[in-house]
Amino acid sequence: MTEVQEMYATIIRHLPEAERLLLAKLIISDLAPEPATTGDRHYAIDLLEQMPEGRLFRTPVEADTYLQEERDSWDH
Repeated sequence: MTEVQEMYATIIRHLPEAERLLLAKLIISDLAPEPATTGDRHYAIDLLEQMPEGRLFRTPVEADTYLQEERDSWDH
């Protein structure tokens, strides 16, 4: 096991989801080059952080169920 894998297994994996998302954002921000102009640009991770508990749906099945219920309500 590499040092990074060990760190993940012993420390990072046990962090709350919001903290792991923040850590991922920090790592990606550090690796990604800064855009020439940021303007009003929004990033997916920022949108996720604004949602309750980091995400609106926990699984794709939850999202599909919600969408199907919404579609069904249109017919009535």
